[in-house]
Amino acid sequence: MYDTDFLYEGQINMNSNSDSEVQTTTRAIGERLRAARRARGLSLSQLAALTDGALSKSRISNYEQGLRRLPVEVARTLANALGTISAVELLFLENDCPNLQPDEQQLLQLLRSSAPETRERILKAAILAAAQSPIQPPAESPDQPAAQSSAQPPSDSSVESPDQSE
Repeated sequence: MYDTDFLYEGQINMNSNSDSEVQTTTRAIGERLRAARRARGLSLSQLAALTDGALSKSRISNYEQGLRRLPVEVARTLANALGTISAVELLFLENDCPNLQPDEQQLLQLLRSSAPETRERILKAAILAAAQSPIQPPAESPDQPAAQSSAQPPSDSSVESPDQSE
């Protein structure tokens, strides 16, 4: 029989000899969730309603108190409902992106801290700037198909794109 810290569906048994790092992280995630909810001015009931019934008020409360570990799928649901934080940020995984340059990290932090309507404007400005930029994306490797970018503006048949001129 395995000694486990979880009773069911991620609930933590705080009376066991559970790993203190897991408890500390679980509590920190809960505090971050609570801060994001409060920053939006939402009650637990209001946030639960924004999940379209996927999560109850008491379950969200358990996550906030650090009594339950927050699974990735639930973090995505809560992040979508909150609209001001990503699941990655909610779960403290933002530092797991070592490929980001300092200016990219700064831009990402500014985007995450913006109100939803401001985020939309920032994204539209980035899409427009990327479309007007002379910088080309890195070349694809021969064994990797080209990724479809959603950041490209709709094509205009009266304007010849660089791809069409070859």
